[in-house]
Order: sequence, then structure tokens, then C-alpha cells
Amino acid sequence: MRSITYSAPGKIFISGEHAVVYGKPALVTAVNKRLAFTLYVQDHNSLPANKSHEGVAHIKSVVQDYLKKHNLRLSNTPFIYHITSDIPVRSGMGSSAALCVSAVAAFLHWYTGKAYNKEIINSLAHTAEHYFHGKSSGVDVSAATYGGLIYYRKEFEFLKNISSLHMKIPQVIQQTLILINSGKPKESTKQMVTQVGKLFNTQPKKTERILQLLEKCTKRLTLAISQERLSFFRESLLKNHQALVKLGVVSKETQQLLQTLKPFGAGKIAGAGGNQHGSGYVLFSSDRISELQKKLDSMDINYLSFEPSTEGVRKEE
Repeated sequence: MRSITYSAPGKIFISGEHAVVYGKPALVTAVNKRLAFTLYVQDHNSLPANKSHEGVAHIKSVVQDYLKKHNLRLSNTPFIYHITSDIPVRSGMGSSAALCVSAVAAFLHWYTGKAYNKEIINSLAHTAEHYFHGKSSGVDVSAATYGGLIYYRKEFEFLKNISSLHMKIPQVIQQTLILINSGKPKESTKQMVTQVGKLFNTQPKKTERILQLLEKCTKRLTLAISQERLSFFRESLLKNHQALVKLGVVSKETQQLLQTLKPFGAGKIAGAGGNQHGSGYVLFSSDRISELQKKLDSMDINYLSFEPSTEGVRKEE
């Protein structure tokens, strides 16, 4: 085996960001942007490796610990690794989760010579993701592992409900969706999670009310998708945005952007957010996509087409 490559998709939150850390449900979808992680035998013909990455070293140790715990013999073939990705970094689209999932799958295969099932990959990737995000819910890695629409709820570390919904976002809704870049957050996801944690500790009743609002939005948006109700979807999207503003994870700049774009439809942040400058990508629904795109072009704001993906982690040939 000279090399092995696994890839995993990015994701966006349709609803439930931050609330999912506190036992509330989240609705996420994998998107058609992927990160690939390749391991090569280290010799003079090897491709140049990525610069050493502490996160990759951590992922490797998580996999090694698992294999040693199960008394499995590890291959000691020296390797280098290479990462390629079209997932925007620090944008709320799950690039670190895609790295954890693809690297875990690749290391498992490299050390043992066989592919592992998605349940083991997901579990180890969740453990590895704590390095990047601190108190991670695990929803990002679940989307990257399984793909498609995921309804996720974690009651305890040992009790998680990962439901791969056997439905797609209906065309009547999907054709109205676009991802708008509100600007790269100055804060990391870990910092935003910590910020919400401090709010919960200092103002628990207020924060719990907001989290309950987010739970209601998640359920409403799931129903809107299953029942193909565009107006209900858009109305719930707006309520979700309003709850996230109350939670303090949407910057003034992003709030102003969404206010400016209000004549075209409604939107909300699609990741952990940010409150000093940008808040990452925004999921926006509009019946006037072409006019909206012209408006965004005139404002020099980047955007991406919304392309959900049903594929999770996979081995690349």
C-alpha cells in the first residue's frame, strides 16, 4: 500500500447551533464540498507533505490509543500526509470535522490494512474533534461521517441520537437557498462555544429560554422540510436568526447585512457565528436568487450555491 486517501464533506447547520451542546436537537446537512486526507509511504518519491499540524498528531494518537486498547497490531510503515480541501476554513462549514473524519478513517486503514465501519470512525472523530472545539457536541463529525440530513441530539456523552433522515431537502425549498459569506469570524468555534458557556453559567434562566426557542425552530424547520412548506421554512429561519442574536453569536455587521437583504428573503448564520466582525456563512432563502446575486455582487460579497450532499466519508480510489 503506497498511499491511501479518504475524504469527508463539509456541513452547515440548518438549525440548532450552540443549543446542541446543551442537549437540544440540531438539524444539519452535509454539503458538496470535501476535504481529502492522504497518507503516503515516506520515501524519496513522496509528494511534499503538509507542514506539521498538531491537530493531525492528536488525531493519530486517538486512533493509536484505540487500536492499542483493542490489542491490534499497528503497521510501523513510515508515512507523510497531505491535505486538500475546498471547504472554506473558519466559515462554519465544518472543515475541522471533515479533517477529523477523513484522517481517522485513513489512519485506521493505514495501521490495520482494512476499512472500518462508520460508527467507529464517527466515535473516534468526535473524540479527536475536542482538540479543535473544546466541548464539542459531535454533530459536525456525524454529518461528515454519514452525509445527508442529520437530526442529532446528545443527552449525555454515552447517549446520542444520530438520525439519518431518509429524505432530501425538497426542490421547492432547495432552489431558494444560497450561502452568503458574512465575513470570516475573528473568534474560533472554541471561543464562541466558551462564550455561550459563560452566558449559560451567569444567566442560566435567560439562556435556557433562548435554547428552548432554538429547539422549537429546529423542530419547525424539520417539519417544514418534511412537509415541503417553503413559507413555514422561511418564517422559522427568521425566528432562528432572532434567537441566535439574543444568544449573542451574530455580529452587528452580520445583523446589518441580513437587514439590508431583508427585501430578498430571510437568513441565519449556519455555524458557530462570531460577534466581533463576520459570522461565517449565512444560509439564506430567497425567491429572487438572481436579483439577490446581483445585489451581493454590487456589495462585493462572496456567496456559494447551496448543494447538499448525501455522501459521507468515503475511500478515494
